[in-house]
This record gives sequence, C-alpha cells and structure tokens, in this order.
Amino acid sequence: MHHVSAFSKYPQRYEEVIPSLQKCLSSVEEETGKIAVIWTIGEYGDIIPDAPYFLENLIDKVADEPSHAVRMELLTAAVKLFFKR
Repeated sequence: MHHVSAFSKYPQRYEEVIPSLQKCLSSVEEETGKIAVIWTIGEYGDIIPDAPYFLENLIDKVADEPSHAVRMELLTAAVKLFFKR
C-alpha cells in the first residue's frame, strides 16, 4: 500500500500530517484516500488525542460504506487503537 510506504519512508513527518486528519476525513471521498487516513489514525492513534472520536464517526456510518477495503481498514484501525490505548 502506498500510504504505508510513505509513512515508513518519512516517519519523522507524521506530526505535520496529524492535525489535518479530521479535515481530511470529512472531505476525502476516494477509497484509497479514506484507507490512507484511517490507516494513519490506527497507526498513530496512541498520539492522536481525538483518534477514538475520528473512528467513532466512521464506525457510525459503516453500514453506508460501499467499499469492503475501507470497512476492513476501519476494523483494523479500531483494533490497533484498542490495543495501543
């Protein structure tokens, strides 16, 4: 996945991206974009104070999400966040 490799390549830059996550979640419509944002929340959820609330909003709308890949990433991120916190 491209989003994983970008963060792996520049791990020190995640702090620049995290403040924009909430804004991204409300505006991203494409599957790969949603997956990237959700992955970021799951991966760095231990340092994102509002991470559970970001995911909660998406979980509340999961029945309306047509993408199986987005739903799977949401499940993965929720589990990661649970164990990190």
